[in-house]
Amino acid sequence: MKKIFRIMIASAFMIGAISCAKSEASLIPAGEEVEVTFVADLGSLGTRLIADGTTVDEVAWAIYEANKPNQQAPLAALQGTLKIENKQATFSTRLVTGKAYDIAFFAYKAKDAAGDNIVDPLYYSVDWATKSVTVDYSKPLANVEERDCFWHVEPNLLVNAPLTKTFTLKRPLAQLNFGVTPEDVTLAKKAGLVVTHSSVTVDTYTSFNLFDGSVSGPKTITFATNDIPDMATETLKVKVDGVEKEFEYLATTYVLVADKITSDVAAVVNDGTQDINTIKHTFVYLQRNWRTNIIGALLTSPANFTVVVDEKFVDDYIK
Repeated sequence: MKKIFRIMIASAFMIGAISCAKSEASLIPAGEEVEVTFVADLGSLGTRLIADGTTVDEVAWAIYEANKPNQQAPLAALQGTLKIENKQATFSTRLVTGKAYDIAFFAYKAKDAAGDNIVDPLYYSVDWATKSVTVDYSKPLANVEERDCFWHVEPNLLVNAPLTKTFTLKRPLAQLNFGVTPEDVTLAKKAGLVVTHSSVTVDTYTSFNLFDGSVSGPKTITFATNDIPDMATETLKVKVDGVEKEFEYLATTYVLVADKITSDVAAVVNDGTQDINTIKHTFVYLQRNWRTNIIGALLTSPANFTVVVDEKFVDDYIK
């Protein structure tokens, strides 16, 4: 019995040693270069045209050494720009084991370019030296889906071995929507009011920091008159008292915000030749990566409205 017991202890020791050896073998000694692969993913965003992320077609990325907040530039050769396909972009590079890195992504609609050319963002500019993004408000129009953008920062990522990692990007924006009931649209048409254009005025910011998410440059912007979303193909779905209801878009826009703000907002609806109605509300709540919906009989009875702040942009969402 004693011999059998000793054999069992020895076997257990050998198994433990083999297990430890395998575990240690999975790590690379510090100071070695290994290949890492990163995937920037826009997440599950639904299939409808508004807020489905399909206008976002390029992502800029940069890698810094962690715990060095005063760095003025990414590490040498560790920044770039990639085309997004099927709401994802993948790149591989080599990093040094035993070190930690800060990694930032910013995805956007690029200016028109032929083929696979990498080009500048349409409505944003990225400055990796200041780790910031600035919004272009030189020609702001309402109802422009191409202002959509996504962002992610991964701080202090320690590299000990080759790895593949996926990062889900989220919006640094709130979405503001004005929606009218189909019944109210019918009543307005009987009164000769047919909305075809709209503008939106809202408080926003001019820039944000890619690493800490802070915003700067508060500003009130009027997104100028533009075609409303096609009422025949796009509906605004909002849960009201637990029941999902459909509204027709009067106006929509993306708003750069701090994590949470309140703003006075206004939408002016137009029939293509003249303004029909102005819809104003005060202290409207806007939250990053959420949408705020002002809904009701906004054409014939603007005072009859509901504000719903919803984390669900579309059919699916990333919380």
